[in-house]
Amino acid sequence: MRKQVCGVVVVLMCAVSLFWASPAKSAEPAPYVIGMALDLTGVVGSIGTAEKRGFDYMLDKVNAAGGVNGRKLKPIVYDSQCIAVNDVKNAKRLIEVDKVTILSGFTNIQGVFGVFPLVAEAKIPFIMGTPVLATGAPPPNPWVFTVVPDQAMGSTPILVNNLADRGCTKIAFIYVDFIFGQTGLKWFQDTMQKRGLKPAAIEKYAMNAIEMDSQVARIKASGADGIIITGGPADVIQVVKTAHNLGFTGKIAAEYAVVSPEFLKLGGKEIEGLVSSSLRAIAAPDLAPNDPQKKIAMEMYNFYTKKYGDMSLYAAHAWDMTAIIVEGLKKVDPKLDPSKPEDVVKIRAQFRDGVEQIKGLVGQNGIFNFSPTDHIGLKLGCYVPVVVKDGEWKLYR
Repeated sequence: MRKQVCGVVVVLMCAVSLFWASPAKSAEPAPYVIGMALDLTGVVGSIGTAEKRGFDYMLDKVNAAGGVNGRKLKPIVYDSQCIAVNDVKNAKRLIEVDKVTILSGFTNIQGVFGVFPLVAEAKIPFIMGTPVLATGAPPPNPWVFTVVPDQAMGSTPILVNNLADRGCTKIAFIYVDFIFGQTGLKWFQDTMQKRGLKPAAIEKYAMNAIEMDSQVARIKASGADGIIITGGPADVIQVVKTAHNLGFTGKIAAEYAVVSPEFLKLGGKEIEGLVSSSLRAIAAPDLAPNDPQKKIAMEMYNFYTKKYGDMSLYAAHAWDMTAIIVEGLKKVDPKLDPSKPEDVVKIRAQFRDGVEQIKGLVGQNGIFNFSPTDHIGLKLGCYVPVVVKDGEWKLYR
């Protein structure tokens, strides 16, 4: 009799347990899994760290509001350590092992190019924070999108126009002999021609060069009254210091790769007055009240500066990547289950098609209007000129 009673109690306890456990399991549908590779450590680990902060902020915000289609967004993040081959390894792992729904992040230009073939083969959407898609050119494959404008829209022409509008008629160009610098040279020459100006001088330097004295001396000898530099933060600072040491008194601008808190700290008073270009959030308080991006730029700026100090545009890139992921997923059939391999294939395809339909999405990098032939979705004017003033990035007026 005692054994029978014990048996009944156990059965009842199991029943109660199942009663309470079942609703909890069924109430939480499978999430959309977003795979990311970020440079969290390494030479420019500050970039990936800032991006992750931006992703964390946006994903928490989206999930707190119920997610998308009743499903949460679940990130899986790996550190690429600023090593290009690690981007490829991480992408392969995210696609083949983690079976993620979408790829995002990735800031190493060389690494991104290695990921493209994997994305095309797996037919998985790839939303990047890297300016590797070219204005006016079709995307390398239909699965690749970026939130960052290339130099044609976000940098070189803005700086040429800025210097010319400030009275410079003999503008010189000095660039790092790498894809970023070579692309900048192309758009520099194109914009100068459109303005009816001839370059005062064109100089280049090798990757990791530690002195540019001869190049800068030739620029000064050319009679240049303005210089545009295309390179990374450290070498731009070196060019600026060299120019000052040689007595150059003209105006100096540098392409948008330098816009970071680290550049301000490294450059100090040497870079005061230097002009670059950036998305609006870097100088959000200076924007006009009627600027269509003012509201979200201030939200990003306030969140980041209050918690981490100087604003980082890489956190703003993460905002846009997340916003596009959300808008793309809204166009996916909500009944498709991302935990089922056969449904993931459909989700990816519907998401990709959905992103190409996004119009008028107000983001940090600009107002996005994608199409089957335009996977950047931005236009010239999406970025604004900014200037180093009193050790901070300010909107250039």
